[in-house]
Amino acid sequence: MTNESEPTRAYGPVEQTDDTRQAQHGLVNDAPVDVNYNAVAARSQSLTIDALGKGFAAAQERRQIIADKDLLPK
Repeated sequence: MTNESEPTRAYGPVEQTDDTRQAQHGLVNDAPVDVNYNAVAARSQSLTIDALGKGFAAAQERRQIIADKDLLPK
């Protein structure tokens, strides 16, 4: 009886999974390279979320500075 997650001598589902996993991401000169559309989309989405998070943090900091100025005695 064979285990389905063990490599076989023939090209089977385990080897195909390994190939697919390796095709998702590559490195050239130690820099990540997108090798297919899924990798491009994932990188774009992560950069968008990062930019939105930074904008939210900056807006919150700006609101805090304004609130602190309003609390100071005049």
